[in-house]
Amino acid sequence: MRKRKDSVARRAALAIVAALLLLLLRRGRPYAIALPATPVENTRALPREFRDFVDFLGGVRGSLPAGARVSVLASSVRAPIEDYMNYLVAIGQLPASRVEYPAWRWSPGSPETLPDYVAVFGDLATDPRFAVVTRSGLGSLWRLRR
Repeated sequence: MRKRKDSVARRAALAIVAALLLLLLRRGRPYAIALPATPVENTRALPREFRDFVDFLGGVRGSLPAGARVSVLASSVRAPIEDYMNYLVAIGQLPASRVEYPAWRWSPGSPETLPDYVAVFGDLATDPRFAVVTRSGLGSLWRLRR
């Protein structure tokens, strides 16, 4: 009886290993295990634009002075609610800066409400009140003209 239980356990273990191997093979190459470049790099359905956005923020991080007020805009955003995702990601990616939600983009107010810097992801014309600090293939960083 004990021999039969061991045999069933072995078959079950082999079936699980075979299923995992099949899953790995269907997933496709590369099979290398590496540290993720972004916090969500290992998810399958991650849009390339999001990875580029996180890479863009990494580049912006080095150009911003500590404690600077910054808003992040993306050219793909069509409504205020879509800015929240970018805002929340920017908070995590720019820890030394004071990330502000770009409410001024949707309802222009007084100049005091404008941030010191605006990081623009993608190709987006910005306000003439800002001057270019740096440009990259992913976007640009702008500083408020004083």
